[in-house]
Amino acid sequence: MNESASMPQWRGYIGSRSYHRELPPQNVQNLVVRSFCQQHGANYLLSLTEYAMPESYLMLNEVLREAEQIDGLVLYSLYMLPVSYHQRNSMVKQLLDQGVSVHGAAENLSVYDASDWQAVDDMLCLHHSLEGLQTDHRLSS
Repeated sequence: MNESASMPQWRGYIGSRSYHRELPPQNVQNLVVRSFCQQHGANYLLSLTEYAMPESYLMLNEVLREAEQIDGLVLYSLYMLPVSYHQRNSMVKQLLDQGVSVHGAAENLSVYDASDWQAVDDMLCLHHSLEGLQTDHRLSS
C-alpha cells in the first residue's frame, strides 16, 4: 500500500525575487516548504518557481489550473501573493472554492476557509500599507 496516497497532496511554491525584503536561496525556500509539509502530515509535491519579473504570477496561475489534482498550496511566504487585493483575493478564493488549502511556510499560517483568509488578508493589507505599496483594499472591521 502506498502510504502517500492517503496523505494530502500539497504543491510547493517558491520564488526568485524578493518578498517582504528577503530573498532566501531557492534551496532554502524548498527546505522550509518541505519541512512545513512534513510537520503537517502532507505529501510534498515539487515546488513551482515563480519568475523573477516584478508582478509575475505565471506559476501561481499554473497552480490554479492544477487545483483539482492537489489538496493544498504551500507558499514559502504568504507575502508572495499579489499586492493587488482583487488579484490576491480572486486567486485564493478560487483555490478555497476547489477545496485547496493555502499555507505560508515561513509564517506557519494556514488558510482553510473564508474566515482564515480574512485574517491573513488583513495581515497582508496592513503590511502593504506600512510598506507604502498601492493596495486596493481596506482592512475589515
